[in-house]
Amino acid sequence: MRTEPRLRLEWPAAFLLCAAPAALLLSRAPGLPGVDGYFHIRFAQELRERGLPRNGFPWLAFGLWKRDFSDTSPLFHLLLIPFTFGSLVLGAKAATVLLSAFATSSLLAILALDRVRARWYWFAVLLLGGWGYWWRMLLPRPELLSVAFLLWSLWALANGRRKAFACLSLAYPLAYAAPFLPQLAAAARWARLRLFERRAEGGLLGWGLAACAAGFVVHPYFPKDLRLFWVQVFRVMEQALTRSAVLPPASELTPLPPGPLLAAHLLVVVHLAALVWFLRRRPARLSERTRTLIPAFLIVAVLAVLARRFMEYAVPVGTLLCAYAYDDLLAGRSWRDLARALGARPEKAAAVWLALLAAGAAFQFGNLALMLEKVPPPRLAALSRAVAAKAPDGATVFACRWDETPELFFHDDRRRYLAMMDPTFLYDTDPGVWTAWQAAVSGRLSPKALRAVFRGVFHSRFGICDSKDVVFRAAIARDPAFRILRQDAGGYAFELR
Repeated sequence: MRTEPRLRLEWPAAFLLCAAPAALLLSRAPGLPGVDGYFHIRFAQELRERGLPRNGFPWLAFGLWKRDFSDTSPLFHLLLIPFTFGSLVLGAKAATVLLSAFATSSLLAILALDRVRARWYWFAVLLLGGWGYWWRMLLPRPELLSVAFLLWSLWALANGRRKAFACLSLAYPLAYAAPFLPQLAAAARWARLRLFERRAEGGLLGWGLAACAAGFVVHPYFPKDLRLFWVQVFRVMEQALTRSAVLPPASELTPLPPGPLLAAHLLVVVHLAALVWFLRRRPARLSERTRTLIPAFLIVAVLAVLARRFMEYAVPVGTLLCAYAYDDLLAGRSWRDLARALGARPEKAAAVWLALLAAGAAFQFGNLALMLEKVPPPRLAALSRAVAAKAPDGATVFACRWDETPELFFHDDRRRYLAMMDPTFLYDTDPGVWTAWQAAVSGRLSPKALRAVFRGVFHSRFGICDSKDVVFRAAIARDPAFRILRQDAGGYAFELR
């Protein structure tokens, strides 16, 4: 599709408008928001220095990754490599700014390609999409790339572009563990055409599924990537939603309460509700692209209700749907007609609505700034150095929580750890180790049993725990065989003599 020079300038302008607030907000955080970013930027550095780990993940002593490691986001880690020269924290923040700006500004680029009216308004709606969307988009994680891939996949699907959809489907398994999202949208499109329009058009779905399967095959860790995909997508979500195992799920796998859930999607919900009202008053024929986006949005909306990790998909997909649908509604009309349909004076209605958006933006970004100011700097650096001074290379370092190990790996890549990134990887592969780990950190073991578990199960003499782990701290304080190497505001490091 040819574009006018004016349109080719819009995406860079939108990119800068996204990057500026993202950079400003992240500059308020002393460390990296979330814990996963420490793992991702450090792993990217390891890739640059050592290449792909081929014989398991050398920094883990147990779990799925120890024997069958596969990287679910090799493309993301490849893009992080240029940011591993110098400060890793600053590099991770810079990469996050650029990738979040790319993903968010992709909406404007898509609307410009499709000649959607009022596209800068819809871009502003996404920019003000809610605290949940922006918080998730400021985390240094591969979901940033996944959001962009999903938006462009839906654009290709809505416009019937087979080659573009196939190329994106091929690359998606290399970007993140959510390549099923565009395929679900393609399947919904096929079902709609088949059931309601009596059209047998399965070309896009067939191309997408074949390309997605090829993406798994060309993955550098094939066939191990298939097992990790199954565990990370299906087993993790199953256990989080059904509580079938006693696992402490990450907060992102739990649903938001109704109030925060509505607040996180408020602008999208308001525009969709107004759209339904307008269509009931003045019916309009919805375009093929809009009809394609409706089930796609319903899919991600249901997922966002089930788990907050899908907020970063529901907001941009919902905004894209609104932009397409209102473009259909405005065919032969203007926004003034919509204002009059509400019984309001157009100019006054526009001024009031823009004032509300401005107030909402100030409130949202003010709260985000306060949240990011509370992000602590790396807390475990001194504790990690205390253990590194005593523990030999390759020693296993105990940690009370699985979400402590990404930062420990960030500080020290010469030791190994019990679990990393997700407890399901350990629970499914080494349930005995998992059971012993939970018994140890809960304080249920006697001093003699605790020593036996450390020596016979964990094969570990050293550990680092968060300051919140007071029960385990009390347990090792009762046994003179455990010696505290260092204790500070972040936690404590210890040794079993």
